[in-house]
Parts: sequence; C-alpha cells; structure tokens
Amino acid sequence: MRHHFFLVALSGLSFTTAACAGSGPVPIRTDGGSDASAPDAPTPDASGAGDTGTADAGTAPVVTVFQIQDPDAVGHVLLGARVRVVGAQIAAVDAFEENGAGMGNVSDVWIADPAGGPFSGVHVYMPAHTTCAGRTSLAIGDTVDVEGTIQEFAVPSDGSGRTVTQLIGGTVSCTAAGTGTGPSASRIADPATLTADATAEAWEGVLVEISDVEATADPDRFGTEALRIGPPIDDDLYAHPGSRRDRFTTLRGMFHYQFGRWEMLPRAATDIVLGAPRAVENESGAWGCGDGEDSDGDSAIDCADADCAGTLFCRGDTVTVEDVQDTTHATHPAADTFVALVGPLVVTSIDTFAEMAGPGYTGTVVVQDPSATDPRYSGIHVFVPTIEPCGAALALGDRVYVAGRYEEYAEPGDTGTLTEITGGIVSCRMPGAPLTPTAVAPPSDLATAATAEAWEGVLVEIADVDVTMPAGMYGRFQVAGGVYVDDDVYRATVTLGDHLARVAGVVTYLFEYQLEPRMAADVVVGPSEHDDASCGNGVDDDGDGAIDCSDLDCCASAPCGGAVAGRRLILSEVVYDATGADDTHEWVELRNAGTSTVPLACYTLGSGPTSYRYSIAQLPPIMVPAGGCVLIGGPDCGGMPCGADLDFTPDLHNGTAGSASGVALLYGLASAVTDATVPVDAVLYGTANGGMLRDATGAIPASADVADVAAGHSIARAADGTWTDLATPTPGTCTTFTP
Repeated sequence: MRHHFFLVALSGLSFTTAACAGSGPVPIRTDGGSDASAPDAPTPDASGAGDTGTADAGTAPVVTVFQIQDPDAVGHVLLGARVRVVGAQIAAVDAFEENGAGMGNVSDVWIADPAGGPFSGVHVYMPAHTTCAGRTSLAIGDTVDVEGTIQEFAVPSDGSGRTVTQLIGGTVSCTAAGTGTGPSASRIADPATLTADATAEAWEGVLVEISDVEATADPDRFGTEALRIGPPIDDDLYAHPGSRRDRFTTLRGMFHYQFGRWEMLPRAATDIVLGAPRAVENESGAWGCGDGEDSDGDSAIDCADADCAGTLFCRGDTVTVEDVQDTTHATHPAADTFVALVGPLVVTSIDTFAEMAGPGYTGTVVVQDPSATDPRYSGIHVFVPTIEPCGAALALGDRVYVAGRYEEYAEPGDTGTLTEITGGIVSCRMPGAPLTPTAVAPPSDLATAATAEAWEGVLVEIADVDVTMPAGMYGRFQVAGGVYVDDDVYRATVTLGDHLARVAGVVTYLFEYQLEPRMAADVVVGPSEHDDASCGNGVDDDGDGAIDCSDLDCCASAPCGGAVAGRRLILSEVVYDATGADDTHEWVELRNAGTSTVPLACYTLGSGPTSYRYSIAQLPPIMVPAGGCVLIGGPDCGGMPCGADLDFTPDLHNGTAGSASGVALLYGLASAVTDATVPVDAVLYGTANGGMLRDATGAIPASADVADVAAGHSIARAADGTWTDLATPTPGTCTTFTP
C-alpha cells in the first residue's frame, strides 16, 4: 500500500468502524469480511464471545485470527472490537519504503495463525513493536502476541465498496524468536481465484503462492506489475525489478487489498523464482503490435494480445496514410484522435538540422506508404516522435510502423494547416532502400493549395527551374513556378538566377506550401546564366531557350542592368480603363528613348493606388531597339497588334476618387519588387498622392501627373514630357519625348 494515503485516511478522513472498546456491546461482523461489500447491520454474537469491548482487569479478550477474518467462525468478532491474538507468527514485516524516505511508514506487519489456510492471516497497521531479547526489530517467523482494534479500511477515492481488514492502534510483542522461515505459504492452484471477490476474500492477509504465471507489462510508476492470470504484484514490501517478459515459476507474497484491487506483495527476492523469459508481442519494437503477426506465438495478434494493451498502436483506429490525408475517404479519422498507420511505411526525411534555436526544430520524421493507391496523399509528417531505430539511428529507407495522434497543425494567424502525427512513435522493423522522389510537373503545382495540398508529406522532385528569389534571413528561397524551398532539414546555398537541374524534398506547409530538401544531392545546380560573363557571351549557357539579357537569370548582371549606358525605357501611353470590360483590353505603350537595344525580360510593370504591387507582371522577353515603340497588354491593344500579349492580373487600377493611382515601370523581377523599389518611370493619375507612390526619382510627389480619365480614354505623354487625357487613344504612336 502507498502509506502516505493511509496516513491521511487515518487522520479521520475515511474508514469504517463500529463503536470503540468500552463504549458498549461489541457486535458480531456479518458482512463476510467486509472486503467485498459494505458492513451489514450489527448483530449480537449468539455465543456471547466478544460482546464487550474489554476483558476483565482491562485486558482485551483473546481471539484467533480466524475469529477476526472468517465471518462463519464461532466467536467471530465485529468492527471496533479491541482484541488480543496470542501465539501468532510473523508472516511479513514492512521494512521497505516504496515511496521514498519519509513518505510513509515501514512498521506494518502481517501475522498468521500457525494452522494456516483460508482466513489465517491479518494485516496489523503501524503497531508499536516489542522485539525479542537481543533483537532490534521483529522478523519473519517470530512468535508474537498482538493487540489492536479491528477496522475495515478503504482510501476515500475507493468507490468499489471493498475494504481491507486491519488491526490498528495496537502493539506487537515478541514472545519467542523465530528461525526466519515463518509460516508456510498457502498454494493456490488457480491464480484466477485471487481476482474474484467471492474466492479472494478468504485469502486476504494470508501468505499465498502461485505458479506458472506471466507478466503482461513492465511495472508502472507505482511499482505495480500486472499478470496475465492472477492479481498484480506490488512493491509494498519489496521492489521486484520486473519486466513484461517475466515468467514466474513460483511467486509468493502477502495477499492484500488496496486502491480498488487485490494484489500480491512479495517480501524479498526469495519469494520470486523466474523461469525462461517469455516472448513478447512487441519486444522487437512497438511495431510488433501493428504488423498483423503473432510475434510471440501466444495465438493473440497485435491489439488482441495483452502485451500490446498499453501501446499507442492499440489506443485508436488503424487507418492508412491515405485515409488521414484524403478527407474524402470514408475512413478519414477525426482530428485530434489517436491512430495507428497501416505499414510498414518508408522513412523519407529525418530532421536533424536546427535551422533555428529552440525546442521542436529538430526530430520530425516523414514517412510514406509505398503501396498507396494514389502517390499523392501517401506521405505524412510525424512531429518529434519517440524513435525506435533498427540500428544506432533511424535512416532514410527504414521500414517503420507509426502511431500517435492525428492533428491539423497551424501557427497562430495561419489560414491553412499541416497534417501530422504528434505525440507518437516511429518504430523500425527493418532497414530498406530509400524511395525515389515522384516527379511533379509543372513545378507550379506545388505553389498553390488547389494542387499542392495533395502532395503534402510526399517526397517529390521538380526539374530545370531557376532561382527567382534568393534566400533571406529564414533560409528560404523561391524558384520558377512560384515554388518556395525551405531550409527546415537542409540549407542549400544558391544565388539569384541559379539554374537548378533538380530540386527534391518533402512537401510541407507553413503559411504557404514549400519544398524541404534533405541533403546536398536534393539541390543540383546546373549550368547557369547570371554572371557578367555568361550574360554577355551570346550563348544560352543554361539551356533554357533564353540568351543573355532575354534570360531572367541575367537581370542582376552588369551587361543587362537597367542603368546600362544608352538604354532609356519610358512610358508613352496607357489605357487603364477600357470601354466595357477591362479584361484583355488594357495596354501600355513603351518607348526606348535611348541609343541601345533594350531587352524587356528584366522589367516589371505594376499599378495600384497604394502600392505598385496591386497589379504586377513580368514583361515578356522581347527586344526594343533604340527609338522603338512597343505595345504590351491586350491581347486587344485598341485595334493595333500588340508587340506582346500580357493580360494584366489583376487589371490595371482604374483610379480612386479623391486620391491617385499609378502605373510604374520597374527594373528587376516581379517577385523582388517592394514598396521601396524606385521605378524606372511612372505616371500618377487622379488627385492627391495619398497612397505615397514613388516617381522615377524616388521621391513621393504630392499630387498626380494627370487627372483621372473616363473609360475608353488614355493618358499619353506629350513631346514636352507632360501627361494629357486623350479621348481617342493612339496605340503604336509613341511620344517623341526624350528625358
């Protein structure tokens, strides 16, 4: 028993007792020992034995252990009686504090009638000890006289109605030192006898012995070890260093009741004789409870085997990875429920790279089902699980079983979620070959929720993409197609314009979908065209079909930079509000006012009332000769052929009443434009510049260059550089203005 609870109870919180000695007639107990039911109403003892609380001369009446424990014994005494037992043997002495020093008591004893058998033992709670001459403590086998008050005890939280018979508030006096052997244990042929109230009650307080029983679990945090058949073992008198593999050839101990259960209390290592360890369903790893096999040959498979009862594999439903990832499946589980995943699964990613400081940034494992019917929905993240590796550590390709709680995780403020298993286990069954990534084309399928969600958790690869945004402070960069590549597991070193022959990794989600490479081999940098030499040699170095300044990779190079001498691209005329629907009818006229050919590929056109990023688009890779005029937009450019079709998305801003909007020509990639980017050229239309838009000098003018115009009109640049309202647009007729 955990005596710190008993001490609280004995201070007056909960125990069942009749009148104390000397308070009147002592009733006979008729409740069959009171351990399996509440005490019955008092009934006088027909024999008269024990009718008073005290014997003559103030000495308690002498009774036997049988008269205390057996309700059918002649002279059976009831609760509250003060009694003496003479010539009993010590069966056990509590000298072990299982709760830690000072946490309970170690003075309890169990006494036995030398006749043995049912009802022959009783628990004596915290008595005063008088030892035999020359001894410092009582010992098993000592002959003793015991005095105490009978009570039936249960902790306050025990609602079963059962109690344990005890003698309390008494003394144990040694009359003859024993040999240390003590009473013989009563052999119980069927251990199940000790688990049913009707048959267990007679053995309460008796030293019993059972044979050929097996443990079903490791000892719990209270030192209790469950048996397949029979009562559990507890550590009240001795802490057995048990294991679920224990097979007991012989098991002896005091039979006791506490905390709602019958249990055996071995007194020392000599009370336990172990046989050969038994096979356990999951002894080769917790996966043994999820493999569909009878691993230990006991005819019970996985969760039908008691060995598996405490594992995560048997806590929830068994489902496939597809069931979890594809919400249309009939067997899709509810979020925040425990699941065991059908396996074995293949490890595709292991996070050992701490990209940031703090807990939770390493330890995540990603697994994939190689037998999934749809390669999408076949992978899932397992967030910081307990790992049972095949060897020294888990490795890519290991075949594993997974169980835990299914969760849809979102950071605060995020609008999407990442499907993952949390608080779980990844248990390795065997090593295996790593999976080959699934090719995804076009790469843009990994950039938007509509197409990327199905690939979440799956090992994929994309090919022949250029770096369009370099890594920032969080180690994340972007490639063509709008795909973000993150450094959660591995940090690749790339620069703007690098051509990547291959990017492989697991698709994940955190505020947006992104790809997580796992190693250097997942990011293969191919021949590129972004340095000064390759951007001016007239060769398609990276094989993407664009040469030198027609290649977006070269936008940051000296040969293609916006400030190259002789290049001066300006806005000439704009239709931002077409007659009828704007879509496909808006256009912008550009003029090369310089002396050198200008490649448009590295220019961006933006518009908006408070930011030029409201409507932003990369211009097509065409060349505008010196003095050349080109129409961009449409494809309907006011009846004139467009030099390049570009359907602005969203449409150019139509203007805002009482404020200004603008159209700007900017140098660089659309993805790199910010509100601080200084335009190459810009025009504001409307009234006051409340949106703080910049002009070509970087300044923020107070008001617009031209008033807002009616639908179907254009704003056009005059020869002196000012802007005017044209009721009839003149597409293809550029201004002669030269800055």
